[in-house]
Amino acid sequence: MIDLAIVLLWTVCFFYLYTSYGFLYIIGWSIITWATLNWMPLLFGYERVSGSDGIWLLDSPTNKMFITSIGILERITADQMKDIVRASHESESRAKKVIKLLFWRFYWKKDKNYNFDNHFETISNKMDKNDFQQLVNSLVTKELDPKHPPHKVIFVENYENDSSAFILRFHHAFADGLSMVSRVVWPSDEGSDKIFFQPPRPTFLKSIFLWTLAVISLPYSVISLALLKMNKNKLHGMPLTGKKTMYWTNDINFSDVGAICKKRKITFNDFLTASVIQALNEYAGCDLGELVSYIPFSLRGQPTDGTCLPLENDFAALLVRLPKGDFETLLNKCSSLFNKLKSSLQPFSIMLAMKLMGKILPPSLSKQIMYFFANKATLLFSNVPGPKKEVRYKGKLMRRVISMSPTIGTSGISITSFSYNGYFLVTCYADVAAMPDVQAFIKIVEKNILEEISTLK
Repeated sequence: MIDLAIVLLWTVCFFYLYTSYGFLYIIGWSIITWATLNWMPLLFGYERVSGSDGIWLLDSPTNKMFITSIGILERITADQMKDIVRASHESESRAKKVIKLLFWRFYWKKDKNYNFDNHFETISNKMDKNDFQQLVNSLVTKELDPKHPPHKVIFVENYENDSSAFILRFHHAFADGLSMVSRVVWPSDEGSDKIFFQPPRPTFLKSIFLWTLAVISLPYSVISLALLKMNKNKLHGMPLTGKKTMYWTNDINFSDVGAICKKRKITFNDFLTASVIQALNEYAGCDLGELVSYIPFSLRGQPTDGTCLPLENDFAALLVRLPKGDFETLLNKCSSLFNKLKSSLQPFSIMLAMKLMGKILPPSLSKQIMYFFANKATLLFSNVPGPKKEVRYKGKLMRRVISMSPTIGTSGISITSFSYNGYFLVTCYADVAAMPDVQAFIKIVEKNILEEISTLK
């Protein structure tokens, strides 16, 4: 809370100067303050963390803001994998910077002792799926060394019969999931699918119009979310332990679900959301009612020239009240819900609010505001589209991609879907207090989806 005390002291100084000396002294004091916070640090190698990135410095004892992504590929040597990861690191300056707190603000600063070997670890022991699962769960909440840039790759050279695997861990302030996927895909072989997410892009004039309306609607969007009641149900409200487990489905054929969506005239996201709600109710053994979920909503797409997105956070974290009902009802209501969101100004307004909050407010205050909103939600739900076709590294096929997003505040459940090369899988990452048996929940999700597919066939 020292940052709030400093802000209060600064405000008192402003008030004293204004009442004692007048308006011109306020202008001078403002210039000095601006120079101190924005220009002086640059002289010493400090680069201000943007509001979009700084807003995710939300770590608490029971919820660490680490993102974990997993890749399983054809057998590849440690040296080959190291070359691939190094190529990605060397091309991105942020990969060599640490986060520092200065003047109650966060800054990036070059790590003078940067050594790539600190960010790449090899495990040579042979592992089966159970061994690998235990390894992942031992790592998901493990601290990253704050003295070094907040990212690390753990490479398992000998996974199952003919595969290798890597576990990529990074802090959310370092990047969001979409930009990191872009960064991971970028050093792949020529011919790999490097363009995989393209939302409709508004024209320049339409963008100006939308952002103008977003500014106008900002107070309404924030107030409406502030009035949203906190979820209280069997999966939310209990004290979290900080102990997490992570489990994922087998690959599920994307085209099979696509056929269902085409028949019902809904989107994949509608079907997936309804399936997750249905599985949560089944796991809990009761009707959980209208669940509130945090849903990341990205407004950007992958570059069309095959280059990668910069490492940054650029999305709106929406609070959404999910529908309730039987599966048929859920499909229709989810379709209606997401159609409204697509034409809503809320993603623009919330993204603007997050950028301003992260840039202007002291970290401890913006953190408490984020907690206030996040605590209303039972879960975080994210649907990440990956490459539609295969990706290869040094000729080796990437077989599977698994990803999770961290939870915030009192929310203890995170569910993420990731699609790749004609398949998708669903991952659940949860606190043992909120969901003691993540594996059982994932099996319910997979069973229900496969049953829906079988009814169509």
